[in-house]
Amino acid sequence: MFQVQFEETEEAKELLSTLTKTMSSSLFMDGIEILHNDKTVSIRYPNEGYEDCLHLFKNSLKAFIIGYKKEKWFEKLLEQQYYYDEAEERHQILSILHSILEGEREDIELLPYIDENEILEEILQEFLCQQPSFFFESFEMFRLKSYFEHLMKYLDVAIDEYKMEQEYQAFVHMLRDFLKGRESKYKKIFLVDQDGFQFFIEGGRQLKRSELAKIIDRKLVTNHPIYIDSVTIAPLISIAPEEVQVFTDNIEQGMVVTLKNIFEEKLTVYPLKSYPYQEQVNH
Repeated sequence: MFQVQFEETEEAKELLSTLTKTMSSSLFMDGIEILHNDKTVSIRYPNEGYEDCLHLFKNSLKAFIIGYKKEKWFEKLLEQQYYYDEAEERHQILSILHSILEGEREDIELLPYIDENEILEEILQEFLCQQPSFFFESFEMFRLKSYFEHLMKYLDVAIDEYKMEQEYQAFVHMLRDFLKGRESKYKKIFLVDQDGFQFFIEGGRQLKRSELAKIIDRKLVTNHPIYIDSVTIAPLISIAPEEVQVFTDNIEQGMVVTLKNIFEEKLTVYPLKSYPYQEQVNH
């Protein structure tokens, strides 16, 4: 018989639910019986059913740790150690953390992808063969310590990413506020992605760099400590156009994304070849 005892009834119920789901989808459950009370979950197997029961119990514990326990552990850590009191903040950080752990953030190369399932498989295989009956809190403290320490590296990266995203959003909002009520120097601006973004006005006349430098509102640069790109963002914000048309073949680049976030519905992106005054673009 395998048995695990918890300090919290809620955790015992969660493992029981996970175990029941795992068992219902398993083909190898003849003679296997689940027993439980408030804080204890047990699984009994026939003489020939040890391997099937071990497999079932191990998979249930992995799902419980990854899908439930890890989440609670990180929630507590973010609130008590990192002082993120707002549930929404913790939710956003955990969302970033999950995307990193699942290998969805290719832009983050600080840490390699890890297979949590594989790590826990190794820990549980050895442990359950030695101790089929145990207190989960002791197991968590001693056997899962290295697992959680490893995940801490990813949590730190997720927090850093969250902070940078918050700073970025503050940067975008500051520029939107700066735009409000400004008089447009040119109603429409064409940005052509050719050796950097080149500025054009209606009729196809190019605004040279020297002209753009004179247009930049110095308050934008001096009154805000956040770094503002002086080649594209600062002149465009200073012009405050009512419409921006961007011509590029790289719509995912950071500058285009930022400009879309600042100008929102005022900005439209087109393929580079569709710019109507191609002959006037510097090559």
